[in-house]
Amino acid sequence: MIARSIIMFMLLILVPDIYLYKQYIGARKPLWVKILWWLTTVAMIVFTMMLYMTRDFVPHPQTPLDVYIFILGAFTIPKVLLALFTFIGNRLYIRNKRLRKWCAWLGAVLGLGAVYCTIYGFTVGFHRFEVNRVEYTSNQLPKAFDGYRVAIFSDIHVGSYTGHSRYVLEQAVDSLNAMNADIIVFLGDIQNTQPADLYEFSGLLSKLKAKDGVAAVMGNHDYARYVKLDSAQKVANIYETERLERSFGWTLLLDEHTMIRRGSDSIFVAGMEGNDEIDAYFGVGNARKSMEGIPEGAFTIMLVHNPDEWERKVLPETKAQLTLSGHTHGGQVQILGLRPSMMVYDRDAGMYDEGGRQLFVTKGLGALIPMRFGATGEIVLMTLHCGNNN
Repeated sequence: MIARSIIMFMLLILVPDIYLYKQYIGARKPLWVKILWWLTTVAMIVFTMMLYMTRDFVPHPQTPLDVYIFILGAFTIPKVLLALFTFIGNRLYIRNKRLRKWCAWLGAVLGLGAVYCTIYGFTVGFHRFEVNRVEYTSNQLPKAFDGYRVAIFSDIHVGSYTGHSRYVLEQAVDSLNAMNADIIVFLGDIQNTQPADLYEFSGLLSKLKAKDGVAAVMGNHDYARYVKLDSAQKVANIYETERLERSFGWTLLLDEHTMIRRGSDSIFVAGMEGNDEIDAYFGVGNARKSMEGIPEGAFTIMLVHNPDEWERKVLPETKAQLTLSGHTHGGQVQILGLRPSMMVYDRDAGMYDEGGRQLFVTKGLGALIPMRFGATGEIVLMTLHCGNNN
């Protein structure tokens, strides 16, 4: 993870430290303060280089990376904000001397806000989730499925729920079962990086039950893309993840579909593979293949991990009326309605409509980095309703 943006991380550490040292410490503070300042800088650089040399995307165990991200949020980012606003204040000083002071104070306040967000996000924020309800109406839904209940969860990243955090996943499983849904769907990213994450949770995830079972797809983290292995080992890891999900009693849809009946009426649940890695040769989603054999006009729920696939593949290549996605985590941070994921995804959370066809993107439950602030994890109960034409 660090290796992909090593220059950015180094600049985040060094530039603010150098600037703030010149502004506030250089000629004003005693020697021991100067030594302490640079010792913390050197320690952070060494920590960064250690993670940079990690063989995989994240270290195993992942704790060093979690600690590193916490330090970035609680110490580095506040210094970035203070340095930035101090710099702005210095540029404005020639026009208004008071502006320099106010800008520095604003940077300090925002820095303290970043500290609060980080501490809260890694403690309380990540260990909470919401049970949200969504209503969906379609003129194409068969009458027998009016009131059909779909429980939705995604991005559980079970490797982040080890130890004392396990109770969150236990509560989520209990809540999903308590919904008494007709079907439970899982939208991918069951693991952080490798199937070994799943072993201690097999019994827990096997407890999920619904009248029409549990349907699932795989996400980008489920395709061994974040571990340094040769091709054969990667494929073996992927097959192991698939085997484990099926061992839970789940129906894993890999460019496939399943039919659900209610009397003489039926609907279909289709699922696309979720490997969106550049130049991927294995597990790339095929929308057309997932729909093969579904009668023209039949009501279809498409499960796809990455919401971008809705516009790229589902809309142009299928007639699926409702698509369910995860992947974005709702940005994990939301402040004043703004989320980082908005800069990356056109559709990052909630319900979207395009020509009478809908996409719902859940914020998911967990995350690789165990931190959430304002974008609380969720499980969702979606109730389907028939439109006026039925």
